[in-house]
Amino acid sequence: MYMQYIHRKGFTILEILIALAIMGILMAISVSHFSVLNDRQIVEKEAHAILGTLEQARLNAIASRYDSPYGVKFNSTSTVLFQGNTYDSRDQSKDDIRPLNSKLQINSNLSSSGGLSTYVDYSKITGEASATGTITIILKSATTTNKVITVYETGIAETN
Repeated sequence: MYMQYIHRKGFTILEILIALAIMGILMAISVSHFSVLNDRQIVEKEAHAILGTLEQARLNAIASRYDSPYGVKFNSTSTVLFQGNTYDSRDQSKDDIRPLNSKLQINSNLSSSGGLSTYVDYSKITGEASATGTITIILKSATTTNKVITVYETGIAETN
């Protein structure tokens, strides 16, 4: 007897399942890389926003806007741009509260003549900072993803 081979066109179910499995693996790899990239961009964006807030406070103090010094207070979930000699003696009605992205937190390591501080205030005219040190923006889900902002005595701030 002769066996007849029937030539069918198309793919077998096994070939389709293997192709789908390979596509799924590639998708999982690419999604995880995009997620990491997105997290880094969130940290970068927040670091630049905080640098902008520090610079705004410094420039307001140098310009003696409303004849007042300015400063920035760092909470774990927000920053506060304030008007006044210190955070405790500020005019609360003029506070500019800037919430932090919920995926992030702030750790401040600032020191002043009075010890540790959670805020920086800038002198009128000179713009010198009352506290110096670092502010770290940390991604809560991956603490190794962070940005450090350094505040110098001159009032200038920069990021790593």
